[in-house]
Amino acid sequence: FTDWAAAMQKLAELEGDITVTLYKTIGSGSAEFVVKAGQTVTLDQNGKLFSANIKNSGTLTITGSTGSVPAEAAEKLVNNGTLKIEGGKFNITSLENTGDLTIYGGSFGKSRELIVSMFAYFAEGVVVSAASDGYVTVKEAAAEAEVVCGDVAILCSSLSVAQSYSRYFAGDDTVTIRLLTDASISSLTFTGSAEPWTIDLNGSTLTVTSEYGLTFGSSSMSNRSFTVMGGTIVLTTGASDRYAINVKYGATLALDDVNIEFASETPFADMINVAGGSTLNIESGNYYGGITSTDGTITIAEGCVFEEDIKDVLGDGLTQNESGMVVKDGAENAVAMI
Repeated sequence: FTDWAAAMQKLAELEGDITVTLYKTIGSGSAEFVVKAGQTVTLDQNGKLFSANIKNSGTLTITGSTGSVPAEAAEKLVNNGTLKIEGGKFNITSLENTGDLTIYGGSFGKSRELIVSMFAYFAEGVVVSAASDGYVTVKEAAAEAEVVCGDVAILCSSLSVAQSYSRYFAGDDTVTIRLLTDASISSLTFTGSAEPWTIDLNGSTLTVTSEYGLTFGSSSMSNRSFTVMGGTIVLTTGASDRYAINVKYGATLALDDVNIEFASETPFADMINVAGGSTLNIESGNYYGGITSTDGTITIAEGCVFEEDIKDVLGDGLTQNESGMVVKDGAENAVAMI
């Protein structure tokens, strides 16, 4: 067919198993794709632009390679039958589902509410595999991390994807990004949102392979709060003029029960740099290196252990004993702390 309206008219007349394959861009938000009750239809997007209001009352499977949706496109998805989405790209602005909807793959945007709520329709084993440019891509894959906000827990293929996806929860309840297994990243910037974020290492080991390490806070999202807890961070490379962890732009970072280790002969200039009016609170854990503050506030609790001498950043009444543990001033010669 060279005319979409004619193709849809013919579709309405057909019965049985039907396959519709796209060969060119369809619609600009006003076209419709209708599957009536009793029909079994496969829609193959075939990597083409497809912007149409989808109304399914039969059995519909949407598949094919992921195409691009024009920025001005708007799609309404109404499902009263059985709908399986295995691929394609969808700029859905309205979803009405009273039937059976299952998502196995595809890219979805750009409505924040739709992106957050899509997880309810994921098939078992489906995870968020990418989150960028206002679209979330999902597929069947192993989960490395999850994003938790309120009663919602969404599996992600990597820690980096979890960080990207979590921004869609900006302004909601406290967001937790939780590792589900040991992971390795090059470097990562946590941007945060209006509410505090928790990065739960969940007893796992996070290996950082780039000299740029981890950054908390950004120029576009300043004064954010983060807690990293419950696991180990291993840094495998460094540079004499860089820091392993940077706390910037007025951010607040709390480290609770974290072990930070260094596994290279080339160390960073220091372990943590606190700058731009930021705050670092170290509540517990073991740390290989020192701390630099160019413009920030540092609080270190009694019982933390450092391999480096950090006495110059300790608060009044605290010092280090011979093993590097932070203790009350005058107790550096004690044999035990309970």
